[in-house]
Amino acid sequence: MIIAHPELSRWPYILTIEEDNLVPPMALLDLQREMVRGKWDVLGGLYWTKGDGGVPQIWGDPTDEFNFRPIAPIAGKVVRTNGTGMGCTLFRRDVFERIDGPWFVTQAGESGMFTQDLYCFNRAHEQKVKLKVGVDCRVRVGHMDVETGRVY
Repeated sequence: MIIAHPELSRWPYILTIEEDNLVPPMALLDLQREMVRGKWDVLGGLYWTKGDGGVPQIWGDPTDEFNFRPIAPIAGKVVRTNGTGMGCTLFRRDVFERIDGPWFVTQAGESGMFTQDLYCFNRAHEQKVKLKVGVDCRVRVGHMDVETGRVY
């Protein structure tokens, strides 16, 4: 709907925030500043999957074969990756013009389980759309377990 909207379709960015994420007040401005500086297509804030043994939402080293194995954050830096979560993530709007939809689908199949975020990055890869994706480790986002109130 955003892409088709006469006004919103002209905006350069789309920010996704999930309902169980605690986003710092300057997150949008910090991500926009780094988005421009680093010429990123997609830039997320750093947050972790829920639960004991959770991993950072930094999925896959782009210097390796394409995969979504979690990689470690680097304090104070932006980490380049193949994909990230959508908890606090800034997309250039034109990303959605470069990838055929649907963009966000949760599915399980022969190739494994994809939540809506990794589905999007996998779809770009399948369509040979090159994206510069990163996670800004300076933008720290809480991921709340709403049942327990614990924040990861």
